[in-house]
Amino acid sequence: MFQHARVTRIVKETDDARSFVLAPHDGPFTYRAGQFCNFKVTVDGTELYRSYSMSSAPETDTELMVTVKRVPGGKVSNWLLDNVSEGDDLEISRPTGTFCLRESPEPLLGFSGGSGITPILSLAKSTLATTDRPVRLLCADRDHPSAIFESVLDALVAQYPDRLTVVRHLDDEKGLLDAEAIRAFVGTDVGADSYLCGPEPFMDLIESTLTGPGRVFSERFGAAPRGCGFRDCGGIGHRCAGRRGRERGHRHDLRGAQEGFGASPEGRDAARECPPRGPDPAVLLRDGQLRHLYGAGDRRLRDHAHQRRTQRRRGRGGLCAHVPGRAGHPVDQGQVRVTKNPPRARFW
Repeated sequence: MFQHARVTRIVKETDDARSFVLAPHDGPFTYRAGQFCNFKVTVDGTELYRSYSMSSAPETDTELMVTVKRVPGGKVSNWLLDNVSEGDDLEISRPTGTFCLRESPEPLLGFSGGSGITPILSLAKSTLATTDRPVRLLCADRDHPSAIFESVLDALVAQYPDRLTVVRHLDDEKGLLDAEAIRAFVGTDVGADSYLCGPEPFMDLIESTLTGPGRVFSERFGAAPRGCGFRDCGGIGHRCAGRRGRERGHRHDLRGAQEGFGASPEGRDAARECPPRGPDPAVLLRDGQLRHLYGAGDRRLRDHAHQRRTQRRRGRGGLCAHVPGRAGHPVDQGQVRVTKNPPRARFW
């Protein structure tokens, strides 16, 4: 599942954020804008796993680039920023994830909180390069020094002056983002597709403010969302699709502890690392990871998809592929089973 990639360049985005340009030993990866790679690193003798989004887009960038922001107390993010140099090798998985561009004639609205700009930037690049859709981004940050990709976004605005608009919201100047500011940003584009990535309270606020009819897609990191239906969710991750055309991307680390945006009154990007929930956390796999286990053409992938569609038609929470196993242990394809969410679960 993992392979080595050479770090060819490291770009300093801010004082506490770096972009790592990676060259996989086995050749370039095929990926979609908005996806992420899983990283396996050894810190103090312990194997740890984290997921980081690509800030590059395949339509516009010849290099694969992931961006990492330092998390206070985060073992992996701090290790990467403090120890990795150009020329080093890292172990990464092939790109995966479902927070990808959907076809639509409607404008695209991107909402990012802190380092949530990483996949939003990737989606914006792809949209601008492959469609004629207008793109508008609302980027919320604590202050100006913590704003990631400012120069990159300025260059994109100069390249697409009639199609790209970037609005910066700085907490130290305007206070925390509120519903009134969100509605003012949306304006008449209530039918647009909205893509969200950032801390839980940030995305909860935006989702409650966007009343439609446009579609809403979000990528969540860290702890399982409310209503996930799996008490011991502690593995690779799964996609939680809501009603009314809303989809909630929900991402866990490969094993055990999770490192995500989190919510904290101290700051927008303050995050936490959650311990495994119980001695034998279950690993919930998305289709991307199932393809790694089964192979792209395996019939079981189609079976999983069919069962999920059937459950949704019956008004149930849906199905997840479940793999039992202790944190840090390899996944065996013979262990995979399909587990049904409780009927009262709100999201799949």
